Amino acid sequence: MKMALVIEHLDPRRGGAEVYIRDFAAWLLGRGHEVAIVTTDAHDPPPGAGVVLIRPTGLTGGARSADFACRAAVALGEIKPDTSLATGKALGMRVYQPHGGTVRGSQRQNLALIGCPVMRTVKAAFNQVSPKHRAARRLEERQFADPRTRFVAISEMVRRDMQSFYHIADHRIALIYNGVDLDRFNPERLRPLREAARKQFSIESGTTLFLFVAHNFKLKGLGELLRAAARLAAGPAGRFHLAVVGRGRIGAYRGLARRLKIGHLVTFVPDCDDIAAMYAAADAFVHPTWYDPCSLVVLEALASGLPTITTRFNGASEMMADCGAGIVLESPRPVERLAEAMGRLLNVETRRGMAVAARRVAENYPQERNFQAMLDCLTRAAEEGCT
Repeated sequence: MKMALVIEHLDPRRGGAEVYIRDFAAWLLGRGHEVAIVTTDAHDPPPGAGVVLIRPTGLTGGARSADFACRAAVALGEIKPDTSLATGKALGMRVYQPHGGTVRGSQRQNLALIGCPVMRTVKAAFNQVSPKHRAARRLEERQFADPRTRFVAISEMVRRDMQSFYHIADHRIALIYNGVDLDRFNPERLRPLREAARKQFSIESGTTLFLFVAHNFKLKGLGELLRAAARLAAGPAGRFHLAVVGRGRIGAYRGLARRLKIGHLVTFVPDCDDIAAMYAAADAFVHPTWYDPCSLVVLEALASGLPTITTRFNGASEMMADCGAGIVLESPRPVERLAEAMGRLLNVETRRGMAVAARRVAENYPQERNFQAMLDCLTRAAEEGCT
């Protein structure tokens, strides 16, 4: 089949959606399909993939995304693929799989992380009139209004939002959780990397290393994590260290760590060429997010055998229900609960049992199964287009 994949930026350094499209394109090509990627820039596209570049126009914010979405629809009309998939800002695709969840769901959760009720009300009012936010909502309304489009929700949380906000019928939504590369993120493969990786960050034997990986530090709960770490350090806890991996606003959070008097317990890693080595070094993974449709890094951590702390605002927490792979909190706050959860994972025996369960959970979600389910969805969409 002739496939078109639409993504604004094909740059795996940007995040999970970009990594996903690159890997899915490579998988499709390996099975003999023709693949064209519609994007504004392409960093190291899979060999054999066609790239249709939509040059930036100089617009910014919501106007830029809306412009890309409209021009992507024109490109799809010119390419005439058998079927097409978009993961973000786009129009004209046959299958829409919003990796970032719904705009309205994301905006709801961005409001939830504001602790002050007055400021939350002010921010909500601002969102209603902000050109950027209004443009994002208008574009999403157009995406969900197209009767020809099939939708893929990457978690029940996202599916509920699709139905609640846009009244999409059940038969138009496929639930397909993210998948993970079980070979790359394998405890047996990672074990030989552990000693060198820990030595690189001066982590002594007997020190529990917590790992946090994200780019949007605020939305993914880094502020709450640092405050929880400060509470943990103030008590009779065992030795621990926190590694923060990502290209967020490091200066602001490094300053917060210093003010909390835990600067010596936190290492910031803005650029990481081999995330697998970080999983190898870590003893536990902490992702106290305010919103994550289905966190790929949580799946990678589970596959790596890392006990994981996250929240019910993460679609990946649905995979962890009642399995003993970690701890799912109701919310990043109060930070006392997060500190208590981290305190539990200072115990080696507790972690050992969770590590086995974590790997078992991940084995239910191999990358291959996800890709095959997505191909099946795209194939059905193609067949519908022929009738």
